[in-house]
Amino acid sequence: LVNLEAEDSQLKPPDFSTANNQTSELHTPKDDDDAPTPLKPSPVACEHVDEVPWNMEYLDEISRGDVEFQRELLQVFLEDALVHLEDAKVALSTEDYLTLARRAHQLKGASATVAIQEMPELAARLETQAQNNQLLDTTELIAQLEQILQRVQAFI
Repeated sequence: LVNLEAEDSQLKPPDFSTANNQTSELHTPKDDDDAPTPLKPSPVACEHVDEVPWNMEYLDEISRGDVEFQRELLQVFLEDALVHLEDAKVALSTEDYLTLARRAHQLKGASATVAIQEMPELAARLETQAQNNQLLDTTELIAQLEQILQRVQAFI
């Protein structure tokens, strides 16, 4: 689906410490007057709708400032993540630890790829607990992952 050139393979993983959380727009190319409208939150009820739930600098870097590509990346991520999260909920209810660990692993990788903040760490905790056949705070972790996805959905 995505054809990355050789130079793109040298990109570093996202550095979430440099994220700008207080803006509601993705970066647009500075020299393109016909650039698509930046992403803005929709009127979906969301606790932190004013905070962009991804690292905009990193997303801008991997998309080379292409707002439409950013939208596409986030939309595909959201569609897949919603399925993985639903599968994780079912796996949790049936105590299917293997499936729960797999879905958490998929959420971890996918969210890191598009620089969704907090989600890779939460998914990693869920994955570890599932691998250890533990149900410590898995329900809370799934609820937090769901909230993050709602925030992402509010912006695309």
